[in-house]
Amino acid sequence: MEGALSFAVETAQNAFKAAKEAPTWAKAALAAAALMALREAYLSATEKSVEGEVCLITGAGSGIGRMLAKSMAAGGAKVALLDINEAAAKEAAAEIAASGGHAFAARCDVTSHEDVAVAVAAAREALGSDITILVNNAGVVSGKPLLETSDRAIKRTFDVNVIAHYWTLKECLPSMVRNNHGHVVTVASAAGWVGIPRQCDYSASKWAANGLAEALRMELRHMGATGVSTTCVCPFYIDTGMFEGVRGSWLPTLPILKPDYVVASMMTAIRRRTPVLNMPAMVNLTPLMRAGLPVAAFDWCCDFLGITKSMDDFAGRSIDAPGSS
Repeated sequence: MEGALSFAVETAQNAFKAAKEAPTWAKAALAAAALMALREAYLSATEKSVEGEVCLITGAGSGIGRMLAKSMAAGGAKVALLDINEAAAKEAAAEIAASGGHAFAARCDVTSHEDVAVAVAAAREALGSDITILVNNAGVVSGKPLLETSDRAIKRTFDVNVIAHYWTLKECLPSMVRNNHGHVVTVASAAGWVGIPRQCDYSASKWAANGLAEALRMELRHMGATGVSTTCVCPFYIDTGMFEGVRGSWLPTLPILKPDYVVASMMTAIRRRTPVLNMPAMVNLTPLMRAGLPVAAFDWCCDFLGITKSMDDFAGRSIDAPGSS
């Protein structure tokens, strides 16, 4: 024990000595690394558990929603899976139950406030408690140029990707505020930070979802509901089939995301009450680039990174078969 302590002290002394002799840029890098390590240690130490929570997820029959439901159940949460595809939702719920979890599934058209109200009430009854974690995950994409996008597709994109959030919030948020306990997760998109060709409807709907999440966070804080957290999730393209055919950037730090990575990151963000989760980390630069660059320079960066052409070969899931974001 004494030998290990002496070694640790000696190593620390050598590190400090090296830092003193290092150039300024290296000192700054070491300081930044130390601060990041301290932040990570603090966040890890203050993570909350999802055990005993009651989580409702829309678009839970497939993709990220289905995987997140299983992760929530594995963490000890009771899970309500809502999806317009009732068979898929019930299949996922059965898999959770078979693994020892507690799950409820129901068909729900999230664009209908009445449907949402009925499904939430049924979930409360089945799971024996109010909803404490709401994940607005259901989403659709048309993937066509604006002039080729039907009126129906445009309306459905907004109805599913943002208006539906109001209906679930109306049904789930009151009990969270009343009990000063809860968490609202908005699955938006990196497309909510930057507009992309063939996403005139999708990008706009995700910008709206971002705006809703931010306004809700501010409103909850203003009204003193400090026990109700919010997380806005903004991922780049995810390899779930919804965006089949899209191209990621040539840059290694901006790849098409793996679903496992996305779900694990979301779980960590929920446990840590992270207000905004951008994936991958490079997406965090987007708001800074928008604020600091002239429009023409920002557009050039999008061209250079391959983002502008990323949807050119889109062959993803039809908007007539909505799934998870």
